[in-house]
Amino acid sequence: GGIMLRDNRVFLSTIKGGCLIIELDSGKTSDFINYQSGLPDDEVFAIAEDRSGGIWIAHEFGLSRADYHLPIKNYSNYPGLEGNINSAYSHNGKLYVATNLGVYYLDEVKNYREIEKLVKVRHRRSRTVSSSIRSKVKQVKEQGKKAFNLFKGKKKNTGSEEKKEISQKEEKPEKKLSKKELRKARKEKRRQLRNKKKKVSQSASEVGNAANSKKGKGKKEDKEEKKTTPKKKKRVYYYVTKTHTETELALQSIKHLFKEVDSLDAKCSQLLPYKGKLLVASNNGIFEISADSAIQISDEGINFMYVSKGLGKVYASTDENKIVAYGFEEENWVQDSTFMDFDGLVNHIGEDTNKNLWFCGVNSIYKYHLKDSGAIESET
Repeated sequence: GGIMLRDNRVFLSTIKGGCLIIELDSGKTSDFINYQSGLPDDEVFAIAEDRSGGIWIAHEFGLSRADYHLPIKNYSNYPGLEGNINSAYSHNGKLYVATNLGVYYLDEVKNYREIEKLVKVRHRRSRTVSSSIRSKVKQVKEQGKKAFNLFKGKKKNTGSEEKKEISQKEEKPEKKLSKKELRKARKEKRRQLRNKKKKVSQSASEVGNAANSKKGKGKKEDKEEKKTTPKKKKRVYYYVTKTHTETELALQSIKHLFKEVDSLDAKCSQLLPYKGKLLVASNNGIFEISADSAIQISDEGINFMYVSKGLGKVYASTDENKIVAYGFEEENWVQDSTFMDFDGLVNHIGEDTNKNLWFCGVNSIYKYHLKDSGAIESET
């Protein structure tokens, strides 16, 4: 299920991952409510909102109410965190915790499941076709049909006319003729039949010659065209649809757990930001946190570490009763030798508005004023 919240966010329930809150403007997940954050079960059946803005969540073990407006969050339910907590700081969107066993950061773990789906892809294809092929085929067919119909039609007409004339003459009553007249009439009939046959054969030969001459002309013209003009080829486009299977990962649930920062096996007491970096004070020295690993800056055991805003440097008291100072210049850590001669136990370091450094010990307090020339004034 899903509920539209009042601050342009959406509260969603899942079957395996509890509930999550998504910001509509950015599409990012801002918060999770699941077993690790105190929900009795990650399988959520239904959700509902009351008048006070609280979300009621139904699960296998009953009902739970979540108030996402509360500014307090409990991170102790997430697994992976070990040791006694001494310090915590949120840096670059990650929560870092310093304990007597090292430094841990809260990481997001996503569980995915592979899903296969059919995908249809439309491919464009093309081929070249000569534009004169179809026109030539049509011309030849039309010419052949015309010649055949002309020859066939004339032949049918001449044959029918002869039969009609013969039948009409046979139907007429015969006159009594003399022998001479009968001979003349027979000769005339024979002569007429010979003339008609000659006319039919002449017309048929004329039709055949005409068709042959047209074909011959067409071939000559085609040869001339081939010699003079190149063949025009036409590109024809068509589409072919093919299907294939693709495997994609579907998000099932999101969990959080603490992971240990590498290369930092020490008792850590402080986490402090400095010029966009995160520093750790430990019994093995000062370290710089870089994502999930650590870079060592000093190797003295640190009692207390302080970042001066006015002076722009890091000051730390060591377990050997010394004061060390470091600055980050030109992508390198540089040690300051101002307090090389200091000797005393310091448990706390502070700074006032006049750029005076205060070192607090068990039985004494030290005040140092740093001038622009590099000289210092001290009071005890």
